Amino acid sequence: MKMKWNQVLGVALVVTIVLCGAAMVTARGFGSNHRGPFPNEDFANGDFPKGEPVPLLGLMGLDLSNEQKTQIADILTDHYDALISTFKSLGAAQEGLSAAILAEEFNKNDLLNAIQQLSSIKGELALLRAEITTEVRTEVLSSEQIERLEERALGRMEKMKERMESQISRLDEWVEANSE
Repeated sequence: MKMKWNQVLGVALVVTIVLCGAAMVTARGFGSNHRGPFPNEDFANGDFPKGEPVPLLGLMGLDLSNEQKTQIADILTDHYDALISTFKSLGAAQEGLSAAILAEEFNKNDLLNAIQQLSSIKGELALLRAEITTEVRTEVLSSEQIERLEERALGRMEKMKERMESQISRLDEWVEANSE
């Protein structure tokens, strides 16, 4: 099935909105505690309740020692202000994109500016995440823990690809079923 340019743009916007929504969920969960980057004190005890901030989910199942947990908490605390600031900027950029998409009159320049702003902030967040991840990997984790972390990351990437393919397939089916 051939898709028209406006359908491709529509798919791109849907994907952007879905990814931004996921980022906003992350942002809301991560900054929920004013004492630091943890929503409760359970992290210090090694407990990871459902709904834990995404940056901490990757650490589950690594059998971290108390010393490692303290080191990771220190690293996250060192980056806390930058994380919260970036998450708040991400939320504002998402609101800007939503406003541009839902504007009464379509304004391509406003929409492109909102997309550029959102992309820039996502880039900042990716850099910050890479910096934190590198610190945790090089300063805290053992080689066995790094190997487990990498295996899980590959699994998550594969699942993400499968979900994206499924979403595109369902969108294609819907468009085809509802086209003239």
